[in-house]
Amino acid sequence: MGKLVYCEKCGHVGAVMFSRKCKFCGTKQKIVPEEMTEKYNIFTHDWVSLFRKIGYSIPVENSKMIEELLSRKRNFIMNEVAGNPLFSMEAYEKQVEEDRKCFYRISEYRINSQIERMHKNLGIKEGENGERPYTPRCPICGSPNLEKISFGTRAVKTAVFGTAGAIDDAGKTYKCRDCGSKF
Repeated sequence: MGKLVYCEKCGHVGAVMFSRKCKFCGTKQKIVPEEMTEKYNIFTHDWVSLFRKIGYSIPVENSKMIEELLSRKRNFIMNEVAGNPLFSMEAYEKQVEEDRKCFYRISEYRINSQIERMHKNLGIKEGENGERPYTPRCPICGSPNLEKISFGTRAVKTAVFGTAGAIDDAGKTYKCRDCGSKF
């Protein structure tokens, strides 16, 4: 991981990106000393692996992981930064809430991505209201490979075979293409 920076005013902790100014309050950020990164276990290998797990667990576990990550940052800020005269508890709480929302959005995105991949792999398509459409299946073999017995097919059978042809399809709606049963 690259260098970490923190904001003395709002307590935001993050990686150095394009600007050295805080994305929340615009204050110039300072570099987090390496020993502080290790001491508070923020943005270390363990922190990154925990972050990567967000969204791939059950919601309760995701919440625990998110709060663990925020707790590690909070420990650093409260012990090392909060004594600074520039520090504002109100600004800190505001940016932590934004951080929390961001973590939960990431979690939700990953969960939705997993569901989409699962549906794609299983061939499940959802309707407009999010429900799966009903797919009839053969009661004999369970196959969804069905053919609807049309009015035209019934009429032709009646014309060719008479009432005996009509009796074969009487009360039936589908014909299974795999096993040939009618139901």
